[in-house]
Amino acid sequence: RDDVGIVLEIGRDDFLYKTNKKFREHLIDIKFPHIYAEYPGGHFWDANALRSLLTHLQYFKNTRS
Repeated sequence: RDDVGIVLEIGRDDFLYKTNKKFREHLIDIKFPHIYAEYPGGHFWDANALRSLLTHLQYFKNTRS
């Protein structure tokens, strides 16, 4: 997609939660196109993370670089 530069999916219990929120505020300030979502949970590489990664790959498969 040409209209999205980055996808942020953040767990509310993640140790980087506050940092990611500040980063999102910066993206908004500079009008950088992005998708943002918050979910329950922390920073884990489990089945949910893999499913999310596969969804991103499918979503952006036609993105031009």
